[in-house]
Amino acid sequence: IPTLTYSGEPESITWEIAHSNIASIDEKTGEITGVASGETTAKVTLKDYDGTVTEREIKVIVKAIVPILEINEPKEFTFVYGDEASETTYTYDGSGKLDILIDDENVVAAEIEGNKIIVTPGNVGTAIITVKTPEIPGYVSVSRTINVTVLPKELKVSWSGDTFTYDGTEKKVEAIKQNIEEGDIVNVIHSGEKQTNAGNYTATIIGLDGPDSKNYTIENLENVSHNWVINKANRELTIIPDSLAVAYGTPEKITFTYTGEDVETNLSGYDNSVIKATLTDGNCSGEILVESIIAGEEIITVTVPDSKNYNSITKDIKVISSLATTEIVVDSELILDYKVIKEITYTYGGNGNVSVSVADPSILEIEHNSGEKKIKINPIKATQEWTTITIKAEKTDNYFETEATINVKVNKRLLEVKWSGDVFTYDGKEKKVEAIKQNSALGDIVNVIHSGD
Repeated sequence: IPTLTYSGEPESITWEIAHSNIASIDEKTGEITGVASGETTAKVTLKDYDGTVTEREIKVIVKAIVPILEINEPKEFTFVYGDEASETTYTYDGSGKLDILIDDENVVAAEIEGNKIIVTPGNVGTAIITVKTPEIPGYVSVSRTINVTVLPKELKVSWSGDTFTYDGTEKKVEAIKQNIEEGDIVNVIHSGEKQTNAGNYTATIIGLDGPDSKNYTIENLENVSHNWVINKANRELTIIPDSLAVAYGTPEKITFTYTGEDVETNLSGYDNSVIKATLTDGNCSGEILVESIIAGEEIITVTVPDSKNYNSITKDIKVISSLATTEIVVDSELILDYKVIKEITYTYGGNGNVSVSVADPSILEIEHNSGEKKIKINPIKATQEWTTITIKAEKTDNYFETEATINVKVNKRLLEVKWSGDVFTYDGKEKKVEAIKQNSALGDIVNVIHSGD
C-alpha cells in the first residue's frame, strides 16, 4: 500500500493502475497487488470540495518470483542397456506444470508422476534431461538438469557345439546369444567358426553387427573364443579272405579295400622265414601275394595309416603255411627178363632226399642216380613171384614225405642159340651139331642138353 500524505480533507481519493495486466490496485485504499512482472504506473487523484483535483503518479515495479526447483538425489543416472526404469524426486514451490526436455530421446525417456521423475533408459549413449518451470506471469522460469549415461550391455553367449566327426561336409560352431532384449536384432561376427577337414580349431567372436548391435559389447566376454574339434573319421577295412592256408610252391592272393583317403599301407607281424608276403598297393586297396617257405602259423597285420581326415586301422590275417604235397611219378609195374638190365626214370618236384629200396634183394639189384632221377635195375633171379621197388622222398621244411611203389616180376630169360653146322660129308667119323648160346648172362653156367645132335 503506498503511503499518501496530504493536508486538508479532500472530498474523495481514488487510485488507478495504468496496466492492469501487471498489477491490480484497490481504488479506495491504493493497495497494489502484482499480477505479472513488469513496470507500470499507479495514479492517485485527490478531489477537493471546491472542485480542485490533485493527481500524483508513482512508479510500480512488479518483480517476478523465482520458484524453488531442486532435483533430489540421485541427480544423475548410469544405466546398462536393458535396465529397468529408475526414479528421483524433486522439490518445487512454483506454479504451473513442469516441462521436461531431453536432448537425445534415443538414449532416455522421462516423465513426471507426482513429485517423481521416472527415468527410462533407451539406447546406448549420453543424454541430458532438463526439468524446467513454466514461463507464466509472476514467475521466473528456472531449470535443473539430470545427466544420463546408458552403457552397452555385456553380451552373454553359449556355443552350439565343440566336437564333430569328419564326413566331408562343412562343420560350423556358432555363438548363441543368451541375453538379447526382446525384439533386438544383433548378429555375431565370428572367425574360425567353419571348417571341413579334421583338426583342432578356435572360433572367436570378433564383432557385432545389426541394427541394435551398438547396445551390446563383447569387451569383457569370458568365452569370446571357443575351442572345437573335427575328429578324424574311422576307416573300414575289408580283407578277402580274412584267413588263409597256403602250401609251399603254391602262392595265394589276399585282396583288401579301405575307405577314406588313399595312403601307403604296410604289413607287419609275421616271420619272413616262415612265409613271404609281397604287397602291391592300389588306390584305397591292395593285393598281398603270400608264399609258403616252411610249415607254420603266422599273423599278417595289415595297417592302413592315419591320414589328414581318417584314423588308422589294422586287421590281422591268420596264415597257415603248410608243406606241399608232391608225388613221385613212375611206372607202377615192370615185367623184366632175367638179367636184362632196365633203366627207368621218375619225376619228383620236391626237395627231399630220395632213396630207393628193394623188397627182395635176391631178385633185384638196383643203382640209383638221385640227381638224374634214374634207377638201373638188374634182375638177378627169375621168379614167378612179384617183388617191389620203393622210391621214397623224405619230409623237408617244404614238402611232405611221399613214396611210390613199383611192382616187379622177373621172367626167365629166353635163351637164344645158334647152331654150329648143318651139312657134313660122310667120312666114317661121328658128326655133331651143337647149339651155341647167344645171350646167356655173363658168368652164368648154362649147359644145353641136346638130342639128335
